[in-house]
Amino acid sequence: MNIRILFLGIFASMIISCNNRQADVKSNVLSSNLQLDDHAETIDAINKVFNDTSKNSGTNYSIEQLDNTKGLSNSSVNTIFQDSENLLWIGTWDGLNRYDGSNFKIFRPELNNENSLSNQVILNIDEDNAGRIWVLTMHGINRYDKKLNTFHRYYFSRKDKPPLSESEFNMALDSSKNVFCAVKDWGLGYFDGNDFQLLDIKNLASKTVKKMVFGPMGELFVLFENNELYTLRFDTNNEGRKFISKAEIVSEKIREFGILSNQKVCIISTTGVSKIYSLLNKKKQEINGKDIQKIIGNTHEGLVVSDKSEYFLINSEGNIINRPWLKHLKNQKITTLIEGSENIIWTGTDGDGIFKMFPLRKSFNLISKVQVPELDGGIVRTFLEVKGNSFWVGTKGKGLFRFPSKFYQNLKEPLDYENFNESNGSINNAVYALCKGQDSLIFIGSDGEGINVYDLKKSKLINWSEIDGNEKCEYFKSTYTIYQDKEDFLWLGTNGYGMIRFKLERVGEKLKVTEFKRYIADNEVA
Repeated sequence: MNIRILFLGIFASMIISCNNRQADVKSNVLSSNLQLDDHAETIDAINKVFNDTSKNSGTNYSIEQLDNTKGLSNSSVNTIFQDSENLLWIGTWDGLNRYDGSNFKIFRPELNNENSLSNQVILNIDEDNAGRIWVLTMHGINRYDKKLNTFHRYYFSRKDKPPLSESEFNMALDSSKNVFCAVKDWGLGYFDGNDFQLLDIKNLASKTVKKMVFGPMGELFVLFENNELYTLRFDTNNEGRKFISKAEIVSEKIREFGILSNQKVCIISTTGVSKIYSLLNKKKQEINGKDIQKIIGNTHEGLVVSDKSEYFLINSEGNIINRPWLKHLKNQKITTLIEGSENIIWTGTDGDGIFKMFPLRKSFNLISKVQVPELDGGIVRTFLEVKGNSFWVGTKGKGLFRFPSKFYQNLKEPLDYENFNESNGSINNAVYALCKGQDSLIFIGSDGEGINVYDLKKSKLINWSEIDGNEKCEYFKSTYTIYQDKEDFLWLGTNGYGMIRFKLERVGEKLKVTEFKRYIADNEVA
């Protein structure tokens, strides 16, 4: 849906003023005691990059830092997820955070509360098709019910075994939002709606999973601790239970991988060589010129990755592309990145919290009395766009204005417009309502008698007195709102004359009013 908002005013000028890891759990304390001076230096450095890049690219970017001084539970961030309600979920080394755009709600394990989180270190977050939030922690998988505000813990066989690494539990959701998991000493499984069911994977069952992600064709990519990357495909038997129908090795000696669109995968070997693997022809294409160290996250254009000195994008064709906003990440120690709604880039960092970044665009343009002198002294009360034809503005005091369609897209050119008002005898100066009706008619409500109609077919404004049958209708004026229903009845809301209902039809070359009724406050029909 494209939404266009236009401000029309009467002033020539206007000012809008809006004046590493488990050992690093100690960062829970360190990042909670970061000095404000450190944050100031970080922001200053990033803003300098923003300003320099903006001068070259012509695009200004806004950046906002959210860390423990702003309410985030911990400034070392592992994962970020935006749910179907546009709520932002941030997984840190000390708690799960939910951000609504203004405030943080923090979730942590609670002593003697089985309905709280199983562990404070959050590694991954996702949402199933029922709107439940799934949270992967260092010790257990959790399912969060928003309505009940409770967590259900899944420890599998490791409830009484403290975690020794971040890979003992893993989780991935497929395109249908079914939950799959991998747990050390338990195996690979899926959630059937009530509980997790173990999948028979035989020769791979005893291997610990480092990472698991679903690909574009429904296959599950699984990177095991021995650096072997596999694809697993699933099917369902007659009893409705899932099983692995095919397990195929993609490559050995793989340190990291990321999913691209167009059925391609970016794989990084333990030797540092990066390649694009095609799921269609099983071919591998080496990425030249870049020593990729880490895969940071995804945008609609591709994977965001980093080498030793910069961040860049790899698109679905395996090509390296640069975008101006990537330079703005230069001074961030990024651990994760997502592209959220409204094209906002959210980055999580190791020690500096999260950053919100988006391009600044000029959202509003001002139509002033210099361009439209007749607007001086008028107050805009209503406007209407007739796609491909015209743009209408009703004012209190200066009548009705008709502009060309999409006139606001090139405001540097002189404006071509018409003004209908009492001076030229066409309409009352106070226009309160505009409605695009059937049969190329625009209905106009004003402080004058009856209503006015503009016939788009004839490019003609028609007064109430020119409409056949008006003399048989009870007197009314001051129409403040107009609506036409599916049966072509016009409904008018007036100031002091009740609610009016009637039909307006073409009869030959004229318009005719029929089925007129007036509803007043005592519920009687006039």
